[in-house]
Amino acid sequence: MASEGSAMGHKTRTFKKDSRLYSILQRTFKNYTVEGLEEMVKLPEGYDLHEWLASHVTEFYNLTLITFGTVSEYVTDEAFPKMSAGPKYEYRWPINGKPETVSAREYCENLFAWAEELVYSWPEETKPDSPVEEQYPRTFMSDVKNIMKRLFRVYAFMFYHLYDTIRELEGEVGFNTTFKHFMLFC
Repeated sequence: MASEGSAMGHKTRTFKKDSRLYSILQRTFKNYTVEGLEEMVKLPEGYDLHEWLASHVTEFYNLTLITFGTVSEYVTDEAFPKMSAGPKYEYRWPINGKPETVSAREYCENLFAWAEELVYSWPEETKPDSPVEEQYPRTFMSDVKNIMKRLFRVYAFMFYHLYDTIRELEGEVGFNTTFKHFMLFC
C-alpha cells in the first residue's frame, strides 16, 4: 500500500498515516486476497469518488512502477526499439502534441515521469468546507483515464515481451495478482 520507495529514478507516492487517502487504502487493502479482489475495487458507500480514484490510481501507479522496475534492466532501446505488445499493437508517446514512436524504455520513462507529476498534484486531504471535486484539477477524470490506459500498456508490454523473464525471476504470482486487481478496477 503506497509503499515508500522508487524505481527507475521515479518516486512512489506515500500518504501520511492520518490522511483520508491513507485510510481509504487501509480499508481497501486490510483483507487483501486474490478471492477478495472484486470487493476491493467497488466504491464503498459513503466514500467520495474523487478521493477513492486518487488513492487507487496512485497505488496502481506505485505497483506498476515497482513491477516494471523489477524487469527494467532487460528493457533496452536495442532490445525494444518501440513500445508494443506484439506486431499489431504499437503504443506511441505524444511529443509536441503528435504521437511518436519511441522505445519501450523511453515510453515507460515518459509515462512514469508524467504520472508521477499528476499523482503528486492531487490533494491528500480535502477541506470539509468545499465540494471535494472542486479541490481536484478540472482534468482529474480524464487524467485518471489516461493514466490507467497507459499503465495498461505497460502491463501489455510486460505480458507479451517479458513474461518468461518474470517467471524466471519467480515474480509470476505477484505479477498476475497485481494485474488481475488492475483489470478488475478498470
